[in-house]
Amino acid sequence: AFRNMQWLRPADDPAVAAWKKGTTGFPLVDAGMRELKTTGYLQQNLRHTVGQFLVETLGVDWRVGEEWFHASLVDSDLAINAMMWQHQGLTGVSQWLIGIDCHPVRHARNADPRGDYVRYWVPELAELPMKYLHCPWEAPVEVLKNAGVKLGETYPERLVHDVDAQRAAFLALAQQCRRAAPKECFSPDGCDLLSLPSEPSPLRMERGIWALTERRIRDGPQSGGKGAAKGKGKTNRDARGDAKGGIKGGKGTKQSEMDSVKVETPASSPYTRRWQRATGA
Repeated sequence: AFRNMQWLRPADDPAVAAWKKGTTGFPLVDAGMRELKTTGYLQQNLRHTVGQFLVETLGVDWRVGEEWFHASLVDSDLAINAMMWQHQGLTGVSQWLIGIDCHPVRHARNADPRGDYVRYWVPELAELPMKYLHCPWEAPVEVLKNAGVKLGETYPERLVHDVDAQRAAFLALAQQCRRAAPKECFSPDGCDLLSLPSEPSPLRMERGIWALTERRIRDGPQSGGKGAAKGKGKTNRDARGDAKGGIKGGKGTKQSEMDSVKVETPASSPYTRRWQRATGA
C-alpha cells in the first residue's frame, strides 16, 4: 500500500544531517541524538521520540533512520531494528507507533521534567530557566541573553515551527497513498496486507501477512477496505523497558504510563557503563 509513498525530504537533506548530529533546534530530540552518537545507546522512550520526529515531523523515509540506528547502536539487532522502524514508517506488521504522541515539547515535559537530561547533553542551554528549556524559542530576548543563548548561533533555530501540522501532513500523505493502492493490498476490514516472497512460504498465507493497521490510518475511503474494524489498531501500547536492537516497545502500558518513564542520564545507564567498559572510554 505504501510502495509509492512520497517522502517530503530525501536522505541527503540538510534536515537529516541535523537530526543525526543533534542540531534540530528541539532540545529533547537533540539530546537523544547526541547521546546516541556519543555512547552508542539511547533509552527506549527516546528511541520513539527521535524516530517519530524523523519520519512524521520531517517526512523522511523510515529506512534512513533504520540505517543510522543500525550503524550507531551498540545493541543493534538487524531484525528488531528493521521491524520497529517499519512500524514507525507505517509499513510493518503493526503501526501502533503512529498513535503515540512523542511531541518534542509536550513529551519532554514528562520525560525530562527537571531538565537534567537536556542540560547534560545540550549544555549550551543549561542556564535557561526550566520554563523555556524544552522550547527556547519561546524565551524572551532578555532571558536568552542572560542564559548565554543566541538562537541561530549558540544553538540552532528549530527545523519546523508547527510539529502537529507536519505530523498531520504526513498522515494525510500516507492516507492518500493508501487510497491509490489496489484492493489486493488490503484485508476485508481495511488492514494492510504485507506481500510475501514469490517462493513458497512456510507461513502458508495466500494473500500476505495481515498487519495491525491503526484506525487513524484506515480512516477515510480506500481501495481495499470497508471501514475500520472493531478491536484492531489500538493505540495503548508503550515503550516500556530497555529493549535491545532498535526502536522497540512492550505491550500493555497506557500512554499516561509511557509518559511517566523518565530518561536516564549517562552516569546511571547500564548500557553506557557497559559501553565504557568495552571501549575503555
